[in-house]
Amino acid sequence: MIAALPMYDWLEVRGATDALWQGIARHLAEAGLAAPPALDRRTPLWQVWQAPDLLLAQTCGWPLTMGEAGTAAVFARPILRGDGAPGTYRSALVMRADDRRSVAEAMGGGVAVNGFASLSGWITLQRHARRRGWAIGPIRLTGGHRASLSAVADGEADLAAVDATCWHIAEQAGLTRTLDVRAWTEPAPSPPWITAATTEPEVRALLATAIDATLQALPEVAERLGLRGALPATNADYDGLADWAGEGPAARAVSASGGDI
Repeated sequence: MIAALPMYDWLEVRGATDALWQGIARHLAEAGLAAPPALDRRTPLWQVWQAPDLLLAQTCGWPLTMGEAGTAAVFARPILRGDGAPGTYRSALVMRADDRRSVAEAMGGGVAVNGFASLSGWITLQRHARRRGWAIGPIRLTGGHRASLSAVADGEADLAAVDATCWHIAEQAGLTRTLDVRAWTEPAPSPPWITAATTEPEVRALLATAIDATLQALPEVAERLGLRGALPATNADYDGLADWAGEGPAARAVSASGGDI
């Protein structure tokens, strides 16, 4: 079986990610379910999502909606730190701290985008701008939220949309000293935890319970990763995202190398 947690696997929190998995694996073992001894960090992201022997992984809501996660089944979504409703997340619209322009002006000047398959970095950004009649300026593709933050800090872009979990991790790593959050996008369903479509319902429920129990038992790990718990969920909780697409570059492309999306 495959277990992978690549969505927010930054080096600064890799120890916490491993601790989370070890706790989950212990809970599964206590319930009589064997689990991989370590997380898979080698298999490309899209292959993990579509693996027939997938036990646990996390995906972005947009590739799930667009079918890039194959037939993977959602069994839970994270309850994240912050003031949003449980099971949702938002993206921070980030600018340089010394940039006195409005968000609309900065967005028109140029944006850093981690990838066109990203709900948090691109789809919500388009939606936020479209609803306000704002233009989006030249796009700098970065390949990851961390790189998008660097692009804004270095003056290579004027604005980036970075989800709240990445912003939390970046703050802890000291990567946001010259940056400010100027606004937040509308809430979206948080990036779901998934398993293979053939995973039995009782195992899906056990996985959700194991994640939540581990987070409650390891508060320091939960805080490092910006997590509060796990909310049982299904694929149907993400059906409405299909209406979020707008004009612009195709949103179906998924990076085979993985990374935060």
